[in-house]
Amino acid sequence: MSGKKDERVRAIERYFAEVGVVSFKRRDAFFRHFAGRHGTAAAATLERVLSAPRRRDDLGGYDTLHVSLDRSISAHSLSAELHREYLSWFVTQAWGSVERVLDVGCGNGFLTCFYARLFPRAEVIGVDASTAAIAVARELAARLRLSRVRFEVGDVRDLTALPLEPGFDLIASTLVFHEIVSLPDLRSWSLAARATELAGTEPPAYLRSLARLLAPGFGTYVSLERWPDTAHLFLWSHLLARAGIRVDFGRSVGLTFRQLEGEHERLPLVVGTGAEAELTVPLDAVVTFALRPALSDRSRSPRFDDQLAETLFEAIASKSLVHGVQVNLPEYSVRFELWRSGALLLEYSYSNAGYRRLTLGSVQSADDLVAEIDRRTRDYAASPNLKVTTYRDLAGRPE
Repeated sequence: MSGKKDERVRAIERYFAEVGVVSFKRRDAFFRHFAGRHGTAAAATLERVLSAPRRRDDLGGYDTLHVSLDRSISAHSLSAELHREYLSWFVTQAWGSVERVLDVGCGNGFLTCFYARLFPRAEVIGVDASTAAIAVARELAARLRLSRVRFEVGDVRDLTALPLEPGFDLIASTLVFHEIVSLPDLRSWSLAARATELAGTEPPAYLRSLARLLAPGFGTYVSLERWPDTAHLFLWSHLLARAGIRVDFGRSVGLTFRQLEGEHERLPLVVGTGAEAELTVPLDAVVTFALRPALSDRSRSPRFDDQLAETLFEAIASKSLVHGVQVNLPEYSVRFELWRSGALLLEYSYSNAGYRRLTLGSVQSADDLVAEIDRRTRDYAASPNLKVTTYRDLAGRPE
């Protein structure tokens, strides 16, 4: 089995080399390479497009990435490490018999053509809203001599308008839906409160149409998206379930990859299967999935972030508030609190927009930590536009 896995991993490297996708460790090295191949003006345009916020329905900047196949592949090198990790996971999965594959938001067809290589007897279809991207995708398929792959121009929010028959064994989407799903701007102090609000959210029509395209019962959906926090991962899982896609958190993983400049990012790779009825997603299942990498890391320090911070803080039932400061900012509010639990001090900072941080200390450092919280919030208190409230019990804490 190990030899077969190694061969599939080597196949990924051969594919990268054949297509011309190159890995870079530094952003400046990538842009020097890109400018050398396509000119400084093209490099400046690419940098401007990448730094500008992506507006929904605006394909202008996106299309500039796909002026030609060679330029599109060169730009694709920015995502080389992400796609290497994704495909390294993908080739190790037991997909069974795959006869039909749909790649939603396929871009230049880099992943679509790999699917066609991996499943040579399958019908593989890529869909993207960009005419320029589809043109280079077709050129890439021709260059690779792939005869069983085709590409369609179409909006992924209206899949019913495309010539797609139901019954796909595998549907994949990578970094597509986080740009078009309307994320609610919730203001809640805990994930449980946010999840309660999210539980009534109905899935958009395009997710229901996506679910209907899956082969019922055994068709698999793979989603790799960039969600801002665990609450929105819960929302995505909830929407999939309500649309008729059963989320399998046992197969789902957190995909960690190295970005340029050496920083690492972790994205949720969610796997689901077609279901015959609408479902619900237990909040505990999403939290357990989000915590999996942190709980397996034996080198953790006494500081915890994000969902792990909230989960650990809520799990400590016996605790009392020592000191707290709430700062109401224009867009959200944040609390800096110190709690005591036996011989431990819990310094818990959190906002109603998803930020969480928990640091553990000893009761001997209580005075120092209170002074540190007051020092940290002193600049906020000096601003006439911000409201800062200090409290020492829950009755005095603002809502």
